[in-house]
Amino acid sequence: MEVCHRPGVRSGVGILESAVGEGFAAALQAGLSRATVNGLHCGPPTHPAAASGLPSPTADHDRQTPQATPSAEAQAADALWNERRRLAREVHDEVGTPIGLALRRLTLHEAAVGDPSGHLGVVYEALAQAERHIAQLVGGLRTQTEVPLLKDAVLNFAVRAAPADVKLSVRSTGQERDLPDSWRREIFLAVRECLRNSFHHASAGRVSVVSRVTRRWMYVRIEDDGRGFESSSPLPVPHEGHGLRSMAERIEALGGRLAVRSAPAVGTRVEIHVPVRPYP
Repeated sequence: MEVCHRPGVRSGVGILESAVGEGFAAALQAGLSRATVNGLHCGPPTHPAAASGLPSPTADHDRQTPQATPSAEAQAADALWNERRRLAREVHDEVGTPIGLALRRLTLHEAAVGDPSGHLGVVYEALAQAERHIAQLVGGLRTQTEVPLLKDAVLNFAVRAAPADVKLSVRSTGQERDLPDSWRREIFLAVRECLRNSFHHASAGRVSVVSRVTRRWMYVRIEDDGRGFESSSPLPVPHEGHGLRSMAERIEALGGRLAVRSAPAVGTRVEIHVPVRPYP
């Protein structure tokens, strides 16, 4: 079926662009293209921690398979977290911003020339609804990638991963949110690897996690009274060696440093220093 346009009657896009500026529709479409979801599921996750790439409190694989290497799962969680954060930015900047600009231009245009036909009012309401939906989408993506405070994340992980006879203490001071979320997430993933080693490999009876944030540094100490190892050897045993290397790489990528001190039958101490600001 052919659709014929009567001469002199402008399309809805033409009416809109006459008010908000020529090229708006093309700019909006370009923004939508740049914010492509690429097949990512954007609905609410089964649990916020799962969406953030942090452990879900309903998962129990850490307790059931302590020897498993979580590299593939960790990589998938990293990719999902980063993609959701990217998508939130792109939708806000490339789609939300043009719509907000259009709404402002519509308001100015209506104030100047009025809206005798009522078309602009309909367009305004449609754009306002789209803006509200975009705000909900971006807010949902941000919520799904929230990074809990380190103390909360550690306790959540310990609930399902720590053996019943292990005594865990966690203390935290300072303004942890002075660091970017992505940095705090990396720090927690390093701490989580330390806890895995303490819970499943070190036969520890006591484990402590202490974190402190100052104006210049975030410091974290993870200490256990487990069997320990000879710290002069960089990789004590194969399955722990990969974990230590992964922890160090995560912290070094943030401009920080990770130190491991241990001795047989004495226990292990891991210290993490990450700059709150990369430059003085």
